[in-house]
Formats: sequence, C-alpha cells, structure tokens
Amino acid sequence: MLIDNIDGDPKEFYGLVKEEVLKREIPGVKFEDRVEFRPKGILSADKFPALYVDDGTNEVKVFAYQFARSFYVSSRASWKDQRMGAKAADDAVLNYGLVALSDCFTESVNRAVSSALSRYLEKKNSTRTEINPKDIFQSSEAKRK
Repeated sequence: MLIDNIDGDPKEFYGLVKEEVLKREIPGVKFEDRVEFRPKGILSADKFPALYVDDGTNEVKVFAYQFARSFYVSSRASWKDQRMGAKAADDAVLNYGLVALSDCFTESVNRAVSSALSRYLEKKNSTRTEINPKDIFQSSEAKRK
C-alpha cells in the first residue's frame, strides 16, 4: 500500500504493529527487527528497517518505508520452517490442520498490521477518507472468492 503525502516513521509504525499483535495473544509469537536492502543501482542500495513476526513455523515480514512523498506498507507471509511448508504442500488435505494454523497466524498478523495502520493514520491526523486499511489486507476467505 502506497499512502501519498505522509511522512512516515517505520519504527514508530512497527511499535504499533507489535502492540496490535500482542493484543491477539498469538501463542509463541516473536518479533525480530531487521534491516532490508532495496537496490538503487550497481553496487549500491538503500537500507530500511523491517519487522519480522513469527511463531516458530510461520513468518510474516512487515515492510514500511518512506518513498518520495509517500509511505509504503506491506506484509508477506512464508513458512519459517521449510520442512513444514513442504509437508503442507505435499498433501494439503492430509495436513489441513497445519495449513489452517498457518492461515490463522497470517490472518491474525495481517489484521494487526491493518489495525496498526488505522491507528498510525489517525495519529498522523490524516484526512484521507478514501483509504480504508481493512480493505488493504483482505482476509484469506475474501481472496479465495
């Protein structure tokens, strides 16, 4: 999501994300602050902070950074434990519980990011009524339709 005309602070936003995730009492949740690199050209790159949220099996990477006069926010889910991911991919029906837990974790973190974004925009006194963070991070069910 690219939000125009906002000067964003990724670390402040990540603090709100952590608060929202903790409210959901997800078992085994951990946070890791990392630095990611965005290529700028040959042998150069911009660094920006990233927040990784995991439960030991799954991981959601949350990215937020300033891009020109816009603030960019996104999340990407993946299997932290690649063996579990391969097991689930081999037979999703047999491993339905594993896939369901992964979907629940991902959905919970995405909802936390959405709530954090709503709070962050309110805090920034944004008057942009056309942005509804609940529409940004769609539920897994909505994506399947």
